[in-house]
Amino acid sequence: MKLLEGRTTQKTLMGGVGGMVTAATGTVDYFELAGHRFDKPRVTFSQSKVGPLSTPFLAGNIGQDLLLPFTVVLDYTHYRIAFVPLPSSSQ
Repeated sequence: MKLLEGRTTQKTLMGGVGGMVTAATGTVDYFELAGHRFDKPRVTFSQSKVGPLSTPFLAGNIGQDLLLPFTVVLDYTHYRIAFVPLPSSSQ
């Protein structure tokens, strides 16, 4: 997806149950989720060639800071997810 082209990043590591992998940390201009815009969020790009973040079917994961303005509702039966804005969040 060429997400690192033209972007200033720093090398870092990220890890989980499967161990540590190399990554690059930087910022993007903005990220929008359910109508809520986050300006200049700090993001981490996995550089892993194996594991769940290396699949072509996944662009990444969303950290908890981006979920703070919402109540997240998971409807497993119908394969749906809802991001309901909290009353205190501004859009």
